[in-house]
Amino acid sequence: MSSNISVYVGLWVDHSQDAFDQATLTLPTRSANILISALALLVSLAGGATWRLFAYVLHQLRVRHPTQSNPFRQQVQTMLRNNGTPITALVDSVWMSLAWAQTPYATFRTLLPPALIAGLIVAGFGVFSVFVSTVATHSGDNINVLARPGPSCGGWDFNWTAVVFDQNIPVSFEAARAKVDDAQSARTYATWFYSMGRHPLAETSTIFPVSRLPYNVTKEQCPFGGRCLSNDTSTTQTTIVFDTGVLDSHTHLGINAAPRDRSSVRHRMSCSPIDISDMVDPLGEEDGFIRFNISGFVNQSQPLTFPTDPEPLSAGYNTG
Repeated sequence: MSSNISVYVGLWVDHSQDAFDQATLTLPTRSANILISALALLVSLAGGATWRLFAYVLHQLRVRHPTQSNPFRQQVQTMLRNNGTPITALVDSVWMSLAWAQTPYATFRTLLPPALIAGLIVAGFGVFSVFVSTVATHSGDNINVLARPGPSCGGWDFNWTAVVFDQNIPVSFEAARAKVDDAQSARTYATWFYSMGRHPLAETSTIFPVSRLPYNVTKEQCPFGGRCLSNDTSTTQTTIVFDTGVLDSHTHLGINAAPRDRSSVRHRMSCSPIDISDMVDPLGEEDGFIRFNISGFVNQSQPLTFPTDPEPLSAGYNTG
């Protein structure tokens, strides 16, 4: 069933399952409860209809029986004609067997077929009723959902109404606040998921198939022309390399696709602070800003400008 995340509502194919289990229907909780109630009612009606069909066949087979004048047999015929549900027929069969047990008219073969058929129908459709409840699942750990597509995936909301119509809120303030919110969310995510000793990953709630992607960390030769900076003086000019290995689009990324349409991806990243002190030309401080010329490092003629006393909203954050 659906949860509080943005999921696709309707019928879809879950390629993580096999054969007929791939057909999946995702509904809001209210609609799902209505569907379960309708299925339970349908099972009940089907059980009654099945019994009436078998009762009619048994009744017609015994209409011209030579011992039709037997009062016990006539009462069984009446039960087959009038009982609309298998459970009432089963109860009546028990009471009739007790009532006629001491008489010469009662025979085992007369009451056994309808009682046996009624019992089988009650047991069979009782099992079907239990299966109806398994249509729904309420455990978040067992739910596979299909993310609902939309143009805003991966973006952040910007309150343009407040910027345009509320003259008291400058554009720079709104943009800076959005950046800080994004930075704080990223830092919270990093703090939680990468602090395994303090926060077990099993306690996190995520819609992704795995809580975090696997990766290996190694050290390699500096790829930045010998400019890497490192605190490890024993191995100078090295860089840290993060390698995820081969990731499966279905197993790791949760992209719902048939096996023939799945793909593999590998991300390898070298990370190191670099020394560009010989390529930076300080231009001095002016009006609370300090300017640097870095045209020797990148193809950029305009100098970089940094405030000497940055505002709290535009300040970055430290992941260390």
